[in-house]
Amino acid sequence: MPFNHYVLTLTGVAQRLSSVLANTTIGNPEDSPVYSLSIQPGAANANAAYVGDADVSAVSYAVRLEPAVAGTPPAPFMIESRGGVKPSDLWVIGTADEILHIGIVPMRWDTRP
Repeated sequence: MPFNHYVLTLTGVAQRLSSVLANTTIGNPEDSPVYSLSIQPGAANANAAYVGDADVSAVSYAVRLEPAVAGTPPAPFMIESRGGVKPSDLWVIGTADEILHIGIVPMRWDTRP
C-alpha cells in the first residue's frame, strides 16, 4: 500500500481535511476511503487544533490536538478506518498559518500480487 503525506496550513476557519489533496472535488479518486490516517500538529504550533465534522470549533469537536511543547509536537492522532473514512469526512480548525501534518494510507482495492 502506498503512503502519502501532506502539510495542511490552517486558515482559522473550519476546513475539510481533503483540502490538502491535489483534486479537492469531493468524491474524486484521491478522496477515496483510507486504510489509515494520521494527523499531527506542527512543531512550531502554539495553539490547539480541533478535528470534527463540518461544525467543528474550539468548543464542539471530536478530538483536540495539543500544541507542541518546546518544539516537540504531540504524538499523532491516528484513525485505522480500514475503508470507513474519507479525507473529506473530517474537518479541522486551528489558528491561521499553523500547520498539520497528514499521513494517509489509501485502501488498496486491487489485491492482486
